[in-house]
Amino acid sequence: MMSKKISNEAMQQAVLRSREHWNTVRLGGPDGKGQKAAKPRITIAISREYGAQGSSLARELAKRLHWPVYDRNILDRISDETETRAAIFRRVDECDPNWFSNAWEGVTGKVTVAEQYNEHLPRVLLSLAYHGNCIIVGRGACFVLPRETTLNIQCVAPLEARVARIVREEGFPADEVKRHIEEMDGARQHWIRAHFHKDPEYSHFYDLIFNTARLTVPACAEMAIRALADVSEALTNQ
Repeated sequence: MMSKKISNEAMQQAVLRSREHWNTVRLGGPDGKGQKAAKPRITIAISREYGAQGSSLARELAKRLHWPVYDRNILDRISDETETRAAIFRRVDECDPNWFSNAWEGVTGKVTVAEQYNEHLPRVLLSLAYHGNCIIVGRGACFVLPRETTLNIQCVAPLEARVARIVREEGFPADEVKRHIEEMDGARQHWIRAHFHKDPEYSHFYDLIFNTARLTVPACAEMAIRALADVSEALTNQ
């Protein structure tokens, strides 16, 4: 219910676009030949309450920045596919063999990561961050990605506003929508707490928190892009 299914063909196309992105950003062209970037680029990580338009913001930013979006479905597919996973890891290992181990040490030094955390997913997230110039939605990215090269965003909205929007846009009964939102919010919070032992509602994890009941998605995107420029300038001045 209310979950949008993605066809296998669409998923494969998304993964192929992702591989082109890794080649283009890190190695200077779609064929993977060229100069590697001088240092890691910036990544946007979006956390969201269910129905708070986090995915809509990701798509709006992707349109403006011409960056790919990695959501839960794509991340899980990359983590599960050996060939695709190997391709992205290889790019990082070729450019900087010590980057992943150093980055993961930084993660485990900041948060406690549960043993059952997907063995491949953290490396996928960190590898995407190494390639940079992308948007990652969910999957605990704000707890894993290096803070200095990541703009962490959270999208929130009051429950009644989220219910009203979904009822208006999708036509489901309000009581059914409310129950589904509460279930999804609970599942997401449980996932973060189980894997990182952190409260995802703690505001200090985020650089920007948008109340999408009051702010439009385009307005949020404009503010995020301005903040992105500040993060980029800070990196340049290091």
